[in-house]
Amino acid sequence: MLKANIETFLACDASYEKAGIVLYGAPFDSTTSYRPGTRFGSRAIRSESYGLESYSPYQDRDLTDYAVFDAGDQELCFGDASLALKDLRERAVEVAGDGKIPFMLGGEHLVTLAPVQALAEKYPDLHIIHFDAHADLRDDYLGAKLSHACVLRRCWEVLGDGRITQFGIRSGDREEWLAPMLDRVESTYQRDKNHPCILIWSCGNESLGGRVPFEMSQRFRTLDHTRLVHYESIRTDRRYNATSDMESQMYTPIWELRKFLAEHRDKPFILCEYAHAMGNSNGALHKYTEYAYEEPLYQGGFIWDFIDQSIRVKDRYNREAYLYGGDFGDRPHDADFSCNGIVYGDGSESPKMQEVKYNYQDIFAENSREIAVIHNRSLFTRTSAYDCIAILCRDGREIDRRPMQTDVAPGESAVLPLPFPPQSYGGEYTVTLSFRQRSETPWAPAGHEVAFAQDVYQIEKHVRHVSAAPLRIAEGDFNIGVSGEHFSVLFSKAQQRLVSYRYGGKELLKYAPTPNFWRAPTENDYGNRMPQRYAQWKIASLYGMPDGAPAITREADGGISVRFFYILPTTPQAKCQVLYTVHPCGKVDVELSYDPVKELGDMPEFGMLFTLDADYDQVRYYGMGPGENYVDRRHGARLGIWRTTAKDNVAHYVLPQECGNRTGVRWAEVTDFRGRGLRLEGDAAELSVLPYTSHELENARHENELPLIYNTVVRISKEQMGVGGDDAWGARTHDEYLLDVSKPMVFRFSFRGV
Repeated sequence: MLKANIETFLACDASYEKAGIVLYGAPFDSTTSYRPGTRFGSRAIRSESYGLESYSPYQDRDLTDYAVFDAGDQELCFGDASLALKDLRERAVEVAGDGKIPFMLGGEHLVTLAPVQALAEKYPDLHIIHFDAHADLRDDYLGAKLSHACVLRRCWEVLGDGRITQFGIRSGDREEWLAPMLDRVESTYQRDKNHPCILIWSCGNESLGGRVPFEMSQRFRTLDHTRLVHYESIRTDRRYNATSDMESQMYTPIWELRKFLAEHRDKPFILCEYAHAMGNSNGALHKYTEYAYEEPLYQGGFIWDFIDQSIRVKDRYNREAYLYGGDFGDRPHDADFSCNGIVYGDGSESPKMQEVKYNYQDIFAENSREIAVIHNRSLFTRTSAYDCIAILCRDGREIDRRPMQTDVAPGESAVLPLPFPPQSYGGEYTVTLSFRQRSETPWAPAGHEVAFAQDVYQIEKHVRHVSAAPLRIAEGDFNIGVSGEHFSVLFSKAQQRLVSYRYGGKELLKYAPTPNFWRAPTENDYGNRMPQRYAQWKIASLYGMPDGAPAITREADGGISVRFFYILPTTPQAKCQVLYTVHPCGKVDVELSYDPVKELGDMPEFGMLFTLDADYDQVRYYGMGPGENYVDRRHGARLGIWRTTAKDNVAHYVLPQECGNRTGVRWAEVTDFRGRGLRLEGDAAELSVLPYTSHELENARHENELPLIYNTVVRISKEQMGVGGDDAWGARTHDEYLLDVSKPMVFRFSFRGV
C-alpha cells in the first residue's frame, strides 16, 4: 500500500483505501531535447495548486466531492529510461490492480508509455486522447527509440490503429489554412519584391510539411521566377519535397550533414539555424565552415542568434542587471533560452565573436618562414583591395613590420614571398598577415582588420643558467620550511599542502594550491547534463583528502622535492599526487599526476588552482588571445603577449558560467599594480584568471548576484574540455575536444615570484 505524501495537491488528501483516484508524480526528464527541468513539474504543480479554488463554477463540482490520494513523487532511476519506465509501469499495475485510477504527473513525455503499457493489459479497449503541438510519432530521436519525441509511436505499437486521437498537432494539410496562407504569400511578395536584399522567399518556419506550404511555394514561383524558395520543415514530411528549392535543416551535427549529402545529391543544402550561440558556445564552429569549402552542395548556415534577448533593469540595490524568463514572476518560462547571441543584450560583442569573425573571413593564408600561400575565397574582391601588413614577432614581441603586396583574384590562390630576412636568433617566431580596410566604408573604418593568418616556428636557443645561493631547509614534526635568497616556501605535513610562498618579504598565496578537475558549467553543459555526468569531479575538487605522509627528496642541484598524496572522494575511489620541487633561484616546479579510473571516464579540467588576494588582479601572459579561447574555439585567437585583468576576464553571459580561459599559454604574470606577484610557466598550458571560483560562478543565476570580490582565482591546467555548441539542448562536446584519460595524466608547470 502506498503512503501519503507530506505535501499534496489541493484537496487531494484522501486515504489510499478510500480513494478512487491515485495521484503520483513521475520526476523523469533524461531524454528531453531542450534541458533538464520537467522532473520538477509535479512538485511545482502541487505547490502552485494552493493558489487555485477547489470549486469549478463551470462544472458546478468541487474536488472535495471526490476521494483523491496523493502518493507524492515516485523515486526513479534518473539516468536509465528503461529502468524508470519499468518502475512506473509497476506502479500503474499496482494502482489499477487495486481498482483505482492512476493519475500521473510528469515529467517528460516518455513517462506516458509506462501506464499505457500497464493499463492496456487491464483495459483492452484503452484509447488515448493527446493534446500537443507535436505528434511524438518518430520511430527514433537521435538514434534513441525511448525518447520524449517517440512516445506516441511506442504507444501506437501497444494499442494499434484507431486508438489514438490527437488534438492541436501542427499540420500543413488543413484545407482552411490554404486561402489565408496564399494571401500571406501575395502580401509578402507585393511588399518586398523591389528590395534587392531579398534573395530567397520563405514559406515559414518550424510548421511541418504538407500541401499548404507546397502551394505557397508554387505561388511564390508563379509570382517571381527569379528567386529561390525556402522551406525548412520538408525534413519532417517528404510527401512535398519540392516545396523547397534547397534542403534546409536545423542543428544537424556535422557527421549527420556529411552522411546526408553523401546519400542525397539532388539539392544544395543549408543550415537555416546552426551553432546555437547560447552562453559560452560556438565550439567546433570551424568544422562547418571548413566543410562548406570541401562540399559544393553545402551552402553554409545561419548562426542562431545575433543578440541576447535580455531585459536591462535596476535590481533591488539599484545596480544594473540583465534579466530573463522567470525573473518577473512568469510561469512557465524558458529561463534564459533566448539569450543566445554572439552580441550581448547591450549591443557589445561577446567573446564568441572572435571565433565567428575568423571562420567567416574570406581570406586565409598558410605561412612559413619564407613564404605565404594565400587563398582568396571572396566571390568578387581581389586581395589587392586591402592593405596587407606582415608582422614578425619573437617570443611574443614585435621585431619587424612591413607592408606586403598581394593581388590574388577571387577564388584563386597564390604563393608569395614574405618580406622578412632570414632569422638566426633563437626563440619562438610568429608571422602574422593582417588584411585591413584601405579606406573607410559604411560598415568599417579605415584600418579595420577583415582577415588574418598566423604561423609559428622555432629556432633553437641556448638557456642560460643563473646561479643562486644554496637553499636552507628546516624540517620539523609538522612543517617543512625552505628558504633562499628573497623567498621562502612552507609545506604543512599536517594539512598535506603547500601553505606559504613568500617572495621579497610578501606572502603571495592566500590559500593553499589544490588540484582542480572542475569548471563552472556552460549553457551547453547544462543542456547535455554535464553537471550530472561529471558531478564527482566537482566533489573531487572540493573535498580531496590527504593519503599518508609526504615524500621528501633532496635534489642534486640543492633543491628539495615534496610529494603529497590525495584520495579523491569518487566512486570508485581515485587518487592523485602533487609534487613540488623548490629550486635555489626561487622557482617551484609543480607536477600533478593521476592514474585514470576507467569507470570515472574523463573530466572537465585537469590542473591546479591558486588563490591570491584580490590586489593581484593584473594579468600579462604569452599565449593565445586577446579574447577568451578554448580547445574547440581557438581558431580566431592568435599567439602574442596580451594584457587583461581578472575582472575584465569575466564574460557578461546573462547566466554566469565558465569564461575567461586562454589556451597555449607559455607564461603568465599575475601581479598587483606595482608589478609584484606570481609568474607561471608551462608548456602551452591553459589559464584562467578570474575574481571568482568556478563554484561561485555556478551558484549565481545573474551577473549582479556574483559576490563581492575578495580573491583572484588562478586556474592553470593541462587542458579543459571544449565548450561545444552544435546545440544547447543535448549536443555534447566533440570527442576530440575531451580530455584523454586512456593513459596516466601528468601536468607540469612552474611558478615563482616577481
